[in-house]
Amino acid sequence: MKLNELFYDNYGIARGIISSDSGEEYCTSIDLQLRRSWCSCPYYIFNKTACKHIIYLLGNIEKDKMVNKRNKLDKVSTGSDILDELLGGGVPYGIVTSVFGEPMSGKSMFSFQMGLASIKETGLKTMYIDTEGIRPQDFYSITSKFKDRWELTDKDIKDKFEFVSTLGDLTFTSVQKLFRMFGYVLTYDISKGGKYTPKFEYCKPTIKEEKWSEYGMIIIDSITKPLKDSIGANTQNLPARAQVVERLFGKLYDLATRHGLAIMINSHASVDPITPFGRDFGHMWGGDGLLYNSKYALQFIDATSKIKNQTGWGIEARRVMLIRRPDEQATGDLTPIRLKKDWGYCDK
Repeated sequence: MKLNELFYDNYGIARGIISSDSGEEYCTSIDLQLRRSWCSCPYYIFNKTACKHIIYLLGNIEKDKMVNKRNKLDKVSTGSDILDELLGGGVPYGIVTSVFGEPMSGKSMFSFQMGLASIKETGLKTMYIDTEGIRPQDFYSITSKFKDRWELTDKDIKDKFEFVSTLGDLTFTSVQKLFRMFGYVLTYDISKGGKYTPKFEYCKPTIKEEKWSEYGMIIIDSITKPLKDSIGANTQNLPARAQVVERLFGKLYDLATRHGLAIMINSHASVDPITPFGRDFGHMWGGDGLLYNSKYALQFIDATSKIKNQTGWGIEARRVMLIRRPDEQATGDLTPIRLKKDWGYCDK
């Protein structure tokens, strides 16, 4: 085996890219503080126990570097006391935050809100990476409606809120475009039985390294559609999907750590296989890999008719649930919150 890359994030997690004896590359993570580990290899995905790659990484890490460097991460307020309390003060810089929910739950609106909040707080740019097909003119039309809340002008939004599309085309899929932004060429071998095996090669990133210092926040909306469009949904492809997720998150954590970026990733909520039309609370589409790599995670959910009537918010009523936060135990409580038109998430 060979350790190709090794880096440590702001919470002291070691992340390594390991070439196995067979030549396959796997992404492996170890968190000594929480005594948790993760690997994208098939053995770990299907057995949920330590594999030889985890053991190999454990023998190659420098434990003195595995410390929590940012117990008090700088955070940008959401503008909502409810959300700030759930997140411990707001969306943190230097780490990746995941937001997921059903269609129309407001996860994209929350991204717009936080992108503008970061611009206001830092004066730096926000990059919004769209994978789902929103038109640039619609993006700027929607975000301009939030400007009064954050005391910004249309020019501020146009200059500071950068829209980037990674929609797939005849040359590259959406996820391939996304990976090229961060310095990887992603290809697949597909067996006759439909099993995917991802391959990663290094390339010159489409965004120069020195450009990242111009940004305070990066938003990917969403990671789900690129995965659905590129990797078969069969159970046999869970390891392939895990490898893609791990490789992307590893690069994002590296950028977040080195440049102090707040990175937000939107995902879809999974569907309960027992009741396909019911809600699968607390589960992101894509499984354990996405959840494991998200130190902070929120789920937005539509409100019940009772809550809509009791609050008087009607169709603007939503619920929010804290899924993960490193310094706080998630309770599973659903808290009513308002998604106010042309304003965003707020308390009333």
